Amino acid sequence: MATETRKRETQAETVSLRVAEALGKLRSRSSLEALLSLASDPVPAVRGQAALGLARRADSLGVDALVAASADTSADVRWKATYALEKVVWPDRVLPAARARLTDADPLARLYAARTLGRQKDRSAIRDVEDLLW
Repeated sequence: MATETRKRETQAETVSLRVAEALGKLRSRSSLEALLSLASDPVPAVRGQAALGLARRADSLGVDALVAASADTSADVRWKATYALEKVVWPDRVLPAARARLTDADPLARLYAARTLGRQKDRSAIRDVEDLLW
């Protein structure tokens, strides 16, 4: 019985993951609303995929969700959200979140934080980014 329940949960997680992936390729308002909902899914893989979907849009409506996701408890979600922030062109909303990821335990989150700061041309972060190299 427990095995069957877990199998159904795994199938539901897979469906949610694929839905998030598909929604990220759409440009409609309803797809954005659905992605924003999936950004708070209990399954980290789904939240991460939602962040990647929001990255493809890179519009102001998804920025708050990406900033929140960049501080997620899951390392996978954090690096994907930080990667997504690299594509957002609102420095005042993106830079604080990217700076916070420079000290993340996850190396991918740190990498994408440095890339985001570089892409945003944040000269005040040069020393922090240099410190990552040593």
